[in-house]
Amino acid sequence: LGIENKPVLKTKSIKINNISDLVDNITKGTKFNLCSTKRLMTYALGKYLGPAESCTANKLGFGFAKSTDKFSDLVKQIVLSEQFLIQARGE
Repeated sequence: LGIENKPVLKTKSIKINNISDLVDNITKGTKFNLCSTKRLMTYALGKYLGPAESCTANKLGFGFAKSTDKFSDLVKQIVLSEQFLIQARGE
């Protein structure tokens, strides 16, 4: 409980019968894809994301959430992004 004895986080109940249900609940929507993309891009660039990198990460994350691409396709998109190429050249 937080200040004034109110819950810090609001949660909802979900019914999970098997691992497939768990994966479906984690990956549905865009939150998981956006978070994963931002974390992967942070790791790839070796630094915290600034405004330009965050914008690219959001664009890639939303695109990945709406696609049927594999994780390796997301990695390829990050490596081919302007921000990654600039970082790789040391600019």
